[in-house]
Amino acid sequence: MNKHPLVYELQKLKDSSKEAVAHSDISNDDALKQYLHIERHVESVLRNIVQKASQAPHPVLLLICGNVGDGKSHLLSCLNNDAELRPFYQSFKVHNDATESFSPDESCIQTLTYVLEPFSDENLDGGHVSKQILAINLGTLSNFLEERKDQFSKLKDFVENQGILELAQVKKDEYREGNSFQYVNFTNYHFFELTEDGAQPTIFSKLLDRLVLQENSNPVYVAYEKVLTYEWSDRCPVRYNYEFLFDPNHRAMIADLLVKAIIKEKQIISFRHLLNFVHDILVPYQFSYEDLDQYGKDIKGLWFKGRVRYYTPYYIFEHPTLSKIFATLTNLDPCANRDEKLDELAIQLFTSTKPIEVFEMHVQNITLYLHKIIEALNSDQDALFKLFIRLAFFQSNREFFIDPYFQAFTKALYAFNRKDALGLRSTNEIVKAAVEKWNGSTHGKNNVMLPSASKRYKYRVFKNIGLHSILPSPDQKVNETVLHQFYPQLQFEFRSTGNQATQRIDIDYALYMLLCKINQGYRPNTLDRNNYINFVRFVDLLINTGNTDSMLYVDEINLGGPLDYSFSQNEYGEYVFEKL
Repeated sequence: MNKHPLVYELQKLKDSSKEAVAHSDISNDDALKQYLHIERHVESVLRNIVQKASQAPHPVLLLICGNVGDGKSHLLSCLNNDAELRPFYQSFKVHNDATESFSPDESCIQTLTYVLEPFSDENLDGGHVSKQILAINLGTLSNFLEERKDQFSKLKDFVENQGILELAQVKKDEYREGNSFQYVNFTNYHFFELTEDGAQPTIFSKLLDRLVLQENSNPVYVAYEKVLTYEWSDRCPVRYNYEFLFDPNHRAMIADLLVKAIIKEKQIISFRHLLNFVHDILVPYQFSYEDLDQYGKDIKGLWFKGRVRYYTPYYIFEHPTLSKIFATLTNLDPCANRDEKLDELAIQLFTSTKPIEVFEMHVQNITLYLHKIIEALNSDQDALFKLFIRLAFFQSNREFFIDPYFQAFTKALYAFNRKDALGLRSTNEIVKAAVEKWNGSTHGKNNVMLPSASKRYKYRVFKNIGLHSILPSPDQKVNETVLHQFYPQLQFEFRSTGNQATQRIDIDYALYMLLCKINQGYRPNTLDRNNYINFVRFVDLLINTGNTDSMLYVDEINLGGPLDYSFSQNEYGEYVFEKL
């Protein structure tokens, strides 16, 4: 059977493909696997540890920790096939899947106990120089150490001291001289870096750049050139989707979308998911087959009006059922967030007698293929508008698609992970102000309204809690300008006046947006309180653990008026309730 050259190559990226790039049990002898490998920062760190640990005169257990599908196996495969590193790597025994057991009659914990026997408390100091690499998910590691804590107490102490299981405790991965236990924690590495300008999607960008590199060393581009020789190639959706990636603006916006999916929507994207996603945005599922003759017949029957459904900038936001990434991207669709500027664009488009002229004002390099699609959509205003907005978005038109909250959040992430107190100032003040306003409007700084049992109450009670921020000291500031390891949420710590106990809260992007809205006058509703119960408890703890001698203020509900009464304890221990 004749196969579609481009579809055939791209299908190797699918997670379900037996030739999937991310599979580690297949040697890296496929041209596409070798070509698309992107060296991540964690790989250089691991190389350094392997080299040094292989020469250590004592036993070494190297833990490669992480979550399912984050590239541990793929990276081990790359190390095994690296001629320069192989002499060091082969000093180690490798146990790649800690969830597997050696026989149906034993659990993975029993298998791990056997594998790690040289590193038990009893055998660790026995004079052997065993070298072992263990790729293990954090959940399995936690379960193993809990069940075998008496037998492997030294390993357990090491894991706890390094905070490997504590996601918010990020320590720099490096070789620890003289230590029998070494580790690399994949959960602290991401597909983007943090800089003073925000998130930089380096890995995503490098992968997309390499995918479209116009050289014979690129198997995908070679397949694309072969497609151009077919007489039906001028109607091939896969060809035009691949060409869409030729524009660096388009690649940059796809990379940015993936970063926003991770930060805004807390989407977990593994290396396998990433490669599968690249396949899916280029090969519409309606044409995901290899039979060349059938493919040619099917696309010849497509009218240009229907082709917009298969065009990447349109298709990427229209299929939430394809994968979790696609489901997340529907929430990031530029058409879903209408504002005054976009409405003006819509009016401009729909009142024009020649929509193509409006397209040309805001979209660069309109190809003949796209020109025909736009002309064919004249009678379908909904599809025409969606295509227009999405194409303008992919042109990186910052005038219409600026996202100041995301930029502010990622800069705050950078400051938090660098332990930069000054860089956290504005975000810290947002959190403090939101704490004071969480239960309702306040009278004066540091006054917090106490939650009432009923909204029918005629009076409101306020307490001055005097919030104090616990911020890093100047000597704790990290000097690195580009962060490869970091915690992807903000974390703030406060205490109330008169109380030394501190309260800590993790703030993701969604909570950050809510706190910004509260500072602008928004009142959290029941759904908000249910969704962010941790913040509700955080506020309650700050109120209830504050100074018990603090004066209470009672206000008869008359919005805009001053406080009416105060309730306090005088120097004789008497309670005093008086009108202000």
